Amino acid sequence: MRQGLQAGLPGPARSRTGWTTDRWSLAVGRCIMVVEDEPLVRMLLADHLREEQFEVAEAADADEAVRLLMELPAVAAVISDVRMPGSMNGLELAERIASTWPLVKVILTSGYLATEDNRLPATATFVPKPYQAEQISALLRNRLADSR
Repeated sequence: MRQGLQAGLPGPARSRTGWTTDRWSLAVGRCIMVVEDEPLVRMLLADHLREEQFEVAEAADADEAVRLLMELPAVAAVISDVRMPGSMNGLELAERIASTWPLVKVILTSGYLATEDNRLPATATFVPKPYQAEQISALLRNRLADSR
């Protein structure tokens, strides 16, 4: 059985009031790509990131992600499952991103992978499934802040 995002149905979008300037500025104008072959997991994470005011592009596999990366120059980070159908898996996608788009941050997720079993590119961070959507968005904000 595949493991994924632990979340309920998306709630109403948060208002801007009460957000710190830093948190808001780290989200606005930053496009995040979610690469996940499980449609429900992809939708829940993408919806959460939109609630956090990120622009979100979605891809069902690594091949679609590469096509979108070529078309969307504003992608700041990619969140990808490791095990997916297609010509490459998430680790191979992370390696391709590191060599072609070195400024793009990568977060890899999997319920099947232990980080010590596989080599992650230096630009990638690993989060085991299941994860909380808030965990991903906090990690994403930290990774984007590091690139400033």
